[in-house]
Amino acid sequence: MWQMALKIKEDMLSSGVTPNMHIWSSLISACANAGLVEQAIQLFEEMLLSGCKPNSQCCNILLHACVQACQYDRAFRLFQCWKGSEAQEVFHGDHSGNADEIEHAQKHCPNMTNIVPNSHHLNFIKKFPFTPTPATYHMLMKACGSDYHRAKALMDEMKTVGISPNHISWSILIDICGVSGNVSGAVQVTHFLLEFTRSLLFTL
Repeated sequence: MWQMALKIKEDMLSSGVTPNMHIWSSLISACANAGLVEQAIQLFEEMLLSGCKPNSQCCNILLHACVQACQYDRAFRLFQCWKGSEAQEVFHGDHSGNADEIEHAQKHCPNMTNIVPNSHHLNFIKKFPFTPTPATYHMLMKACGSDYHRAKALMDEMKTVGISPNHISWSILIDICGVSGNVSGAVQVTHFLLEFTRSLLFTL
């Protein structure tokens, strides 16, 4: 019921009530769950312009909306922007994505028009702290399609920021190997996953 949620937001503003981060997150989530990526991003921009800083969960909601809509290039652009806390002209230019992203989208998204979102360009004005979580990287890994090396690079980046890959991370990597027909890679990743599980058991 995203339309009702937006109506409540307008009622709040007209009554002089300032939405907080939790309210903005709920609004963004409502639009994201309805597949309204443009509306979700517009709300995110409104939140920043109002001076409200999003938390990691709110950012993850927006990334999830982009990935679900097969807007993989946009998800990666957002992520790179947030990591540097730079908020300038994120989306100007071509958003069609690379060949792997388009091929993956063709298999999983019947509506290919979702890949080229040209109707809304953002200029985030405010800087805000962004701390990626395991869920952040997992969503981006799923957006890699059959690009094993790009997904593995994301896992390596997780380690550099102090996040330990878990069984979900390894499982996504195995799925990517399966999509690309990389049997030897899948076996190798499975071996790593077994070692990871064994190390967890030793720590318990």
